[in-house]
Amino acid sequence: MFSLGSAILEEYGFRGIVFPKVMQVVKGSSFRKLMFGITISGVLFGLIHFQNIFYQPF
Repeated sequence: MFSLGSAILEEYGFRGIVFPKVMQVVKGSSFRKLMFGITISGVLFGLIHFQNIFYQPF
């Protein structure tokens, strides 16, 4: 249950909060907003999970 809850909250955080906020900040066409939103939220998501590479075996 803990794993499911953290996954849901994580998805909500990045797709429901970070992505829309980035889209609001970026100026320009809707395509540009979409690309920046996807890129920034994806990079932040990756950076949050990058720590796992040092603590978990492949």
